[in-house]
Amino acid sequence: MADIKVQQNWLVSPNKDIEKMWYDVQIQEKKSAIAAGKRSLDELKQKIEDIQKGQVVGVKARVLMLEREVSFLEQKKQNEKIIDAEIKEK
Repeated sequence: MADIKVQQNWLVSPNKDIEKMWYDVQIQEKKSAIAAGKRSLDELKQKIEDIQKGQVVGVKARVLMLEREVSFLEQKKQNEKIIDAEIKEK
């Protein structure tokens, strides 16, 4: 909402009622800006929570799974008997 009370060239001066109306308009604009700011703030807080509790936790879980897989493969490698056989050609 744009400010209504813009410097304009009026042929007459505003009376008290008009002045009060302009103040009412400005007050409402400020209230709207506050409400919009709160919505934006709430959205940002939600994004932070999504990152902290969603994305970060998901990445940590993937890292832990990869570490478990590495450990599993290292154990499997150690437990495997590697037979080094020579192949003789006839």
